[in-house]
Amino acid sequence: MGIDYKNKLIALCSDGERVLRSNQNGVHGLLKREIPSLLGIHCLSHSFSLATKSDLSQTFPVLDEIFHLAYRTYSYLNESVKRLGKLFEAKAEIEDLIQGLNLIKPTKIRWLSLFNSISRITKLLKPIIQTLKESRDLTAKSLIPYFEDPRILAWIHFLSDIAPDLKFVTTLFQDRNFNMRAAFRILKSMKENLSRKYIDSFRPGHCYSTFLTKFKTLGGTLLFDDFLTYINLLITNLIARSSKNFVQTF
Repeated sequence: MGIDYKNKLIALCSDGERVLRSNQNGVHGLLKREIPSLLGIHCLSHSFSLATKSDLSQTFPVLDEIFHLAYRTYSYLNESVKRLGKLFEAKAEIEDLIQGLNLIKPTKIRWLSLFNSISRITKLLKPIIQTLKESRDLTAKSLIPYFEDPRILAWIHFLSDIAPDLKFVTTLFQDRNFNMRAAFRILKSMKENLSRKYIDSFRPGHCYSTFLTKFKTLGGTLLFDDFLTYINLLITNLIARSSKNFVQTF
């Protein structure tokens, strides 16, 4: 193509797949043989997505349960014109404010799609449950128990509640003018915001967030401990992944 990449290429930023990141036969490794100074950077936004769900799935298996629930709910309601029509009717009966809202398909590829999907499910929870209960097939009957499970409902509202913070940070990471050095300041600010919103809310004299006020009686202290652990692990993973990129870059 006539591009002098050996003298002009400084770094390769990728999503972390072995075919791209491997120092042996990956794209980065092959290029580095010709350009010894080439830097390899794991995309911060992709790292962010991994830290928010994939890194924590083993500690919190409920995350996979919720992902499958979101996907099954979307597929069941959206792949049938009749069922989708019933959902629209249920939305009209319950609240005018949700008329223009539709379900969002969760995917494992698009960053933070699970949080977007869960946030929408939270807003459409009543019409979704009503539609499922009016259906008589086995799929609907198998989904209803999940939406009646206090533990699942609590996690859905928790993930929905922190979604704006996560989306804000990942949007900053995707800015073309983003500075790697700014990652630590952003993550520190995020940790402080989440701490004020959740961790500090358990201290005497502090107000519960909307979510905690609604679900503070569900699951007991152990359930809330899981949320706090999730937040702490989330921030730790984000800082660790950003630090790794920082070291590789400088």
